[in-house]
Amino acid sequence: MSSHGWIAKKGMPGIYKKAFNHKIITIEFRCKLQDGFDDGGLPEFIHDKSIPDSLEKLQMRHFHWNDHKTSGWSLDVVLERMEKFYNKYTLGI
Repeated sequence: MSSHGWIAKKGMPGIYKKAFNHKIITIEFRCKLQDGFDDGGLPEFIHDKSIPDSLEKLQMRHFHWNDHKTSGWSLDVVLERMEKFYNKYTLGI
């Protein structure tokens, strides 16, 4: 996360923040661990509920770790989508 500019919020595990166009965006990372997830669980980002639901927001939620060969989007792809979306989104705030 830090290589993409996200900073862990002190005292709040799994919470990250980043400034886009001088506006702070906060997201949460969590990983649902269950039997049947052979690739290390179901990792996801939870985006602020004040941000309207959209297809773009849905495509920035679930991902797989870059080194796992599973279906879906890799972490790098999701982080790139977040970069583009939040740059565009914060211009309109």
